[in-house]
Amino acid sequence: MKYLFVTFSFLFALSAIAQTADKPLITTTGTATVYAPPDEILLNFTISTRSENIKEARSENAAISKKAIAFIKSQNIPDVHIQTQYVNLQPVYKKYSKTASVNEIDYFEAKQSINICIKKLEDFDDIFDGLIELGVTRIGKPVFRNSEIKKYKDKARIKAIKAARSKAQLLAKSLDQSIGKAFKIKENQGTPRFDPNSYSAVASSPEDDDNERMSFAPGQLEIRASVEVAFELE
Repeated sequence: MKYLFVTFSFLFALSAIAQTADKPLITTTGTATVYAPPDEILLNFTISTRSENIKEARSENAAISKKAIAFIKSQNIPDVHIQTQYVNLQPVYKKYSKTASVNEIDYFEAKQSINICIKKLEDFDDIFDGLIELGVTRIGKPVFRNSEIKKYKDKARIKAIKAARSKAQLLAKSLDQSIGKAFKIKENQGTPRFDPNSYSAVASSPEDDDNERMSFAPGQLEIRASVEVAFELE
């Protein structure tokens, strides 16, 4: 009896799906964009040192790295927002010439990469300048983020759903028909939903006290959503 009940339930479900699938459908795509002010900056910088002596290259790199981390902490950045990578230590060979063999080492290079998260955007310039003064040789492109990005993604999704419904209603009305309940909802992953370096045309107010302390305008992050919805056509 148990297997008979399961089989009956399965067949009933298939029958219900078939009946729904037989109904005429109208499928539309809705897109939406919302904007979020960045409230943190991810920054990567690399400390590179060179020496003909492998120990000296490593020792000098460690000394600068230690000073850099101490400086970052002095800027009120907690340990949880500081991430160091393993030190990369490798030989650099001389280019081939009449006086140098192919395998002759020119010097040793030590590299230490450090990632930090800056929660106060107005502190960026001071941290950037401080790292340069300490001997940091490479600072990567800063990445602006919003710590509540999920909230803004959900807002974009809701707006996209409403846009798809509004479009479906408009199309159905032009045929003297209406739409029923949604039959299928699909989020289009092909369209980027969040670009951490995409900005709106609306910059922050120049009257903001914090902005007067920064050499850049953070603008706003652009979060996009795209959904495809199939409605029953009535």
